[in-house]
Formats: sequence, structure tokens, C-alpha cells
Amino acid sequence: MRSREYLTEGEEPKAFASLTSPPGYNLETMIRIGKELQDYFLPYTRHQPEQFDAGETAVPALKYVNISIEAQRIRIITQPKDPAHIKPLMQALQNKYREYPGMRGFVTRGSIITSNSGGTRSVNLDISGPNLSDIYDAALAAYRRAEEVFDAPRLRADPSTLSLSQPLPQTSTG
Repeated sequence: MRSREYLTEGEEPKAFASLTSPPGYNLETMIRIGKELQDYFLPYTRHQPEQFDAGETAVPALKYVNISIEAQRIRIITQPKDPAHIKPLMQALQNKYREYPGMRGFVTRGSIITSNSGGTRSVNLDISGPNLSDIYDAALAAYRRAEEVFDAPRLRADPSTLSLSQPLPQTSTG
């Protein structure tokens, strides 16, 4: 039996790729990484789709590459010249992001229906509790388990990063 879904999976042939830094990274480091990514992906805007089809390139031909760099995140928005190459493009972005240890990459296909947040087949897990260290442990266990259970999952944390060194407002009683 074939299942049908009311909402299609990301109808835009556009990739939204975020690379989130762990606590302690600074803007200079993120700028360096962003420039490396730009240097890697920008040449593919001069390629033709047939080059990817023939196995001559690792990344499909791109219409454009839009990169934004912040202290905690790099975001790439790009689109293949051939809409049929969207899935290989997403895989190429994810593969490149994996080259940066400690960073978390998330790549999704554009969708006006699901706001580019993972599609109609996404699973959201809300982890909360009184002890931040326990929350981190639970989130890490969920990440690891999702990678074991799902076939090539695209995982994203929201908020994208937390730091145990963040200030905690307290009121004094006394």
C-alpha cells in the first residue's frame, strides 16, 4: 500500500543550511569558516548541471550562493541550476559541514508550507527540566539515538546553542 500525504515535502528547489558553533567560538573564527565555505561553493555557480550528471563534480551546479555569518551561526541559502539536483545539493552541504569538528550542521529544503523547518515529516522533541546539565545530557542522548534510528536524519537544536556559562538572573532574598 502506498501512503499519500496532503502536504508535499518542501516544494522549493532551494536549500537552507545552517552551521552552528559550539560555545566559545568567536566572530573571527566564524568569518574564517564562512570564507572557506564561500571559496568552496562559489566556483559551482560557473558550472553546468551536465557536469554533475557526468560525475565530474562533487556539488551540483548552483544558481547562487548566499552566505550570512554571525558569531554563533553561518547560514547558506542556495539553489541548484537543475531543480532535480536539490537532494544531492543538500547532501553536499551536509558533507561539507561535517568537516568542521564540534559544529552542528542542519540542511533543509525550502518550503512555504513548513517555514523551512524540516518539512512535514519532522519530529520535534522538547526537553526541559530544572537542571541544565541534565538537559544537555538528555539532548545529547537524543541526538545520538536519532542518528542510530533514522536514515540520514537532519538534526537541529532550537535554540541552536546554549552555554553553561550564560548568566543566570537571580534575586536575592535577605
